[in-house]
Amino acid sequence: MDTNEGIQDRLIRVTLGLFFILLAWSSASSSIWITLTIIVGLVMTVTGAVGFCPLYKVLKLNSCGNR
Repeated sequence: MDTNEGIQDRLIRVTLGLFFILLAWSSASSSIWITLTIIVGLVMTVTGAVGFCPLYKVLKLNSCGNR
């Protein structure tokens, strides 16, 4: 699988993903928004860690630089 995310893109995704997960985890209430926040956080963290975004592939985007 080719990577289609640059280093800055990956760092931002992992940071925001972990932030969303921690934000939802620290919330005392239980709702659909917390579940969605965790899902978004997980997707951002995983795509940032792997370096591949399926949406970028569909839209033919690449933040790796010169390729």
